[in-house]
Amino acid sequence: MTQYWFAGSTEEFTPPQLVEQARAAEAAGFDGLGLSDHWAPWFPDGQGSQAWVTLGAIGQQTSLPLATGVTPVVHHYHPGVVAQAFMSLESL
Repeated sequence: MTQYWFAGSTEEFTPPQLVEQARAAEAAGFDGLGLSDHWAPWFPDGQGSQAWVTLGAIGQQTSLPLATGVTPVVHHYHPGVVAQAFMSLESL
């Protein structure tokens, strides 16, 4: 079965904007909610927000599965930090 996930851009939008976009995506019928997890903005006047913190806020206002589109394990994060972050999101 095909699923359609919302993919928010932490490099382009602020956390409050991403929360609002995720709420709209859930209302529009998306199957899951994801965010990019890059270190810095790629756009002029872009953002550089932390994906997991923003996912925590999204999870408090939506009921869909959450994920990141990119989480650079080893090159940016220790695997234990990734596991701890996602277990915390699941618990919340």
